[in-house]
Amino acid sequence: MIARRCAASLRSFSASGSSCQQVGHQPCRNLSRLTQTPKPHSNSADYGSVHRGLRPSIVRPVLFCTFASGSAFLGAAAFSHERSEQEHAAFRWRRHPNSQTILGKAKEAWNALTPEQKAVYGIIGLNIGVFGLWRIPSLQGLMGRLFLLPLPPLRMQPAFSALTSTFSHASIGHLAFNMIAFSSFGGHLAQILGAEQFVAVFLTAGMVSSLTSYAGRLRSLKGGHSLGASGAVYACFAAIALLYPAATAQFIFLPGVPIQMGTLLPVLMGTDILGVLLGWRYLDHLGHLGGAAFGLLYTLYGHHLWSRREQVLRAVGWTDEK
Repeated sequence: MIARRCAASLRSFSASGSSCQQVGHQPCRNLSRLTQTPKPHSNSADYGSVHRGLRPSIVRPVLFCTFASGSAFLGAAAFSHERSEQEHAAFRWRRHPNSQTILGKAKEAWNALTPEQKAVYGIIGLNIGVFGLWRIPSLQGLMGRLFLLPLPPLRMQPAFSALTSTFSHASIGHLAFNMIAFSSFGGHLAQILGAEQFVAVFLTAGMVSSLTSYAGRLRSLKGGHSLGASGAVYACFAAIALLYPAATAQFIFLPGVPIQMGTLLPVLMGTDILGVLLGWRYLDHLGHLGGAAFGLLYTLYGHHLWSRREQVLRAVGWTDEK
């Protein structure tokens, strides 16, 4: 599950974005959202901005995340309604029964997937795609500005980095462990929630994790950056653990030893709480806790809101009054 902190494994990019040097790579673990503290003489303004005399503000990021989360759930409700009305026809490519090309076979394989599987594989594909973009030297400067979460005293600019940083990973190990955990816990949660609601939950969990990480450092002002999907993955894990506490999982430090998820979740959250209290900086413990808290709260209360989606769609004029 969760492995050791990988702050040192984050790539250190030059200001011009023309070179990429890996510093002190260490093995990563599942659910690990990373933080990086800038070197003493590094140009911190490259990724994020510092304004003299101004404290970093959480207002704009909160406003953006509130709007983005609301839009995600509204869009999910609309897609869910259309899919149920049209019996999935609007969301499937047309079949090509006689096609023997690679593209035709790929379409057939995609069409054979359930909407929930498409949601999970789509998110994994997006994470892999962003990871690939990070490896293009000419794009590293742009990726650093748009796909890293700056931490105070850096101001979160742009505010949407609270979302985009969820799809960035520091190394192939970091990406692999997070996506393996996501395919397991996320795959189960998608089957429970449905594709549309699951995507909205994942995106919102990532933003809540980022906001928690950012807000928790407004006093310390230690700087650095955070990235990774672990906050959103943690939300999936917390939801499954709450729904199926007797189900078993294996902890990375105890391979081959099954542990009930109802026991494993409080142990992992307790470790993150301890990390926050003791000031551990090897993982983004605040981000983990934010993601887990959102997963628990949505599992307890989110279905009440989702059950009213048709009323919301009628209120905004998406569907006709009945």
